Amino acid sequence: MSSEPHNAAPSFSAGRRWFIGFHVLLAVAAVTAILMMVNYLAVRHYVRHNVSGDGQGQLTPTTLQVIRSLTNDVRVILYFNPEEPLYPYISSMLKEYAALSPHIKLESVNYATEPAKATEVITQYRLRQGSKDMVIFATKDKMEYVTEGQLWDKDITELLQGKSNEVKRKSFLGELYFTSKLLAVS
Repeated sequence: MSSEPHNAAPSFSAGRRWFIGFHVLLAVAAVTAILMMVNYLAVRHYVRHNVSGDGQGQLTPTTLQVIRSLTNDVRVILYFNPEEPLYPYISSMLKEYAALSPHIKLESVNYATEPAKATEVITQYRLRQGSKDMVIFATKDKMEYVTEGQLWDKDITELLQGKSNEVKRKSFLGELYFTSKLLAVS
């Protein structure tokens, strides 16, 4: 074996390196352009899909028809404490309503942390002092509200049989009440 250093030719010539670099730059520019075009189209053609397997969260055809037929602006105030167990259900459904119609103006007022806003809502809509956990639907001349107690169908069989001291929630009735209140004020 020879101990002399082996003078190996470079694996890529300078021209070949420039050629590869140019193609990598071209590929990055093409991918960036494609992503920008997809984003451009996605913003202008917004579509929501329900991906839950159990069908929860899908609004009924009647509700969709009512929401899409709105011609007047409806102010929907979620007058709730976000710490309440119902809040995620209600908030999610009302966001779905607002996404379907530009006439639904959704607001959230946390009476626990925003006392000034809470007082303003109570005064404006002539609610009882100390009112809590409700959804208010209002137009210029009409107002309706749904309380937290109306939003769940309750199962009291175990309470009546003496097996439990708790009332269990059976089903969420938000869509039924929200749609009927939208109809009442519009």
